[in-house]
Amino acid sequence: MSIKLYAPAGNFRANSILIAGELAGVPIELVQTEYSETKTPEFLKKNPLGKIPVIETAEGPVFETTAILRYIARVSGKLYGASNYEAGLVD
Repeated sequence: MSIKLYAPAGNFRANSILIAGELAGVPIELVQTEYSETKTPEFLKKNPLGKIPVIETAEGPVFETTAILRYIARVSGKLYGASNYEAGLVD
């Protein structure tokens, strides 16, 4: 599994994503992206809102911090609970 995280280094939202990846055992590569780069056509394909952070997965991009954190928790199989009830508690 290859996940790329587009965000500026030191961004607190990006840091939370990197920490979740570390705890979940999901490798995440940080691609340093400056705010000025978020309006380029290439970046807008990843997030049409032109905001960061964004992750790029094999299935496609995921944006918004909470959605990214849930994605990492689900793909890891470790942080989102072992049942629908436990997943509801996490939510």
